[in-house]
Amino acid sequence: MEAAAEAFNKVPRVAKTPTGLPNHWFFSVRHVPLNPPGDLVHLVHPPSRLVHVEGPRQIGSLPSPDVKADAVVPLLLKAFITGTSTGPDGKPLAGVKPTVPWTWGTNDVVLAKAVEDKLKSIGVREELCVVQTGNKEHEKISDECWSGFLSELTKQAGLPNPEAGKVCGRCKTGGSLKQCAKCKKEVYCSRECQTADWKQHKKICASLAGGAVSSVSSSNLDAFAYYNNHAHKVPEAQELAKSLNLTLPTGGNEGLIKPVRRLIITGKDTIGNFQLLMGPQWRKIAGSMREEQRLDVLLRPQPGSPSYALHHQYDEDTPTWSPTPATTAENEKVQEIREMQDFIVSRVGPGKQPDKDEMRGILTAFGANWAEKLGVYQTALNALDQGVHA
Repeated sequence: MEAAAEAFNKVPRVAKTPTGLPNHWFFSVRHVPLNPPGDLVHLVHPPSRLVHVEGPRQIGSLPSPDVKADAVVPLLLKAFITGTSTGPDGKPLAGVKPTVPWTWGTNDVVLAKAVEDKLKSIGVREELCVVQTGNKEHEKISDECWSGFLSELTKQAGLPNPEAGKVCGRCKTGGSLKQCAKCKKEVYCSRECQTADWKQHKKICASLAGGAVSSVSSSNLDAFAYYNNHAHKVPEAQELAKSLNLTLPTGGNEGLIKPVRRLIITGKDTIGNFQLLMGPQWRKIAGSMREEQRLDVLLRPQPGSPSYALHHQYDEDTPTWSPTPATTAENEKVQEIREMQDFIVSRVGPGKQPDKDEMRGILTAFGANWAEKLGVYQTALNALDQGVHA
């Protein structure tokens, strides 16, 4: 595996893609319930929704996070040494040069730590030995891309959706089940389950049925769909966007981080303004993003930090920096992170990233509660200057 790490380290690392998007990738381990069953490492570039997969391997059934990391890391390295710059036939794509991510992340905190340890042990470049915990938007995009990928995979194989027709598509119980009237593939135990699952199922219903999904009322659109396809039609949203120096999309797959941060930074992150840009259902996706991004804005990550490098492009044209004052709870959280930053710097010095042993020493200093401090540690570290260029 050290040879793969050496090859990986030679691939250029760039902050942005050729189209100017942040070079951040989100990965997850996904199970393919075909015959024989197996697991894939599923990689998504959230800003563009570009997807790449490596595998299959048996990963989910492995006994520990460390053993899973042994299986996952070679696939991650392979993906960026050759995979993302080649076509389905394995041949290089014209004009596409391999690059490694500027940053990457996953939604599995335990696996992330195991992958970090493995990357460090085999000598992967220091900047990429940090695996961020993916935010809710990236996780949602990954889920949507996986649903489409699995649907297309089973369709090309001439097989029915392996997860449909056996148990309720939402609560996963058996018994008396009724088909979705549109695709006639997915089944549900009740009208309540079908209604609750429609937000997710509608994304693949058309491909399962071989037709198009009928349009839905804008009030039923999730925040992502509303922002990309409807907000530009609302005069009040247009005026708000203008005050934020924000251009509303007229379709496509733009993410929500930029509008969320613009609202927070300018102190305009009211419920009414979120509804104008992202619709009545904004909380389901953007609610947690608002909390995460507001904490980041209040922290004001240092230039040279991974967080600053990741978010700088979203904030460049923001008219004013005037977020609303922190609440008592937010002040306590910011103070906790600041204290962690001071502790990290006292252990390793300014401008440096802790190595494996230093990280262990920092966390174990908190005794039996060290696991509870892991999230604070990661947030604090990501906001410290480590010489990362924006």
